[in-house]
Amino acid sequence: MSIQELEDWFKNAPAPAEPIFLDEATKINSYSDFVNSHFIGIKAAKVDYTRNPLIARLLKLKKII
Repeated sequence: MSIQELEDWFKNAPAPAEPIFLDEATKINSYSDFVNSHFIGIKAAKVDYTRNPLIARLLKLKKII
């Protein structure tokens, strides 16, 4: 899945009830802020797609939704 496909998926996905827990230590209080800030970081980073922790967290959130 490309970054654009992932971004499109989140644009069309229903926003879950907040707070959202990715795991025992990661609590998301604002779904939209979380998603938007992660895509800003992904687009600014010059890191390999598979090594980007921001993408890993978005994919984890996608599985929860």
